[in-house]
Amino acid sequence: MSTSIALGLKKYTKGTVETVGRGLELLAASSDKLEPFTELPFIGDTVCDIRDTVCMLNDYFSGRYRNMPKSVLIGCGVAVLYVALPYDLIPDNIPFFGFVDDAFVVKFIMSTCISRELDTYRRWRAEQAE
Repeated sequence: MSTSIALGLKKYTKGTVETVGRGLELLAASSDKLEPFTELPFIGDTVCDIRDTVCMLNDYFSGRYRNMPKSVLIGCGVAVLYVALPYDLIPDNIPFFGFVDDAFVVKFIMSTCISRELDTYRRWRAEQAE
């Protein structure tokens, strides 16, 4: 019985990773649309960080970049869930302010959980390009 459970979990996990990977590939492909926003004052750096985080996750789930701490994966998951779910500190249906809290939460998570690994990933990506 425990063997069948383990096989079922392994199959489920593999399918989930493949699905997440395909979703990240689509996000990475669409991240080119963010390029014009990278030069804007105040948000340009954050847009670059988000774009590179999507690329980092894409490389992780595709198996190219494997040395990522679990805390980074958890931070990315929390950020995506906070933005995607309708339950926020300020509801998204309130014009402008509804998205400000999303931006602050994403920025906080980026600075506390992801930024150090993002720097490591950017160095790794530069080495791969050489």
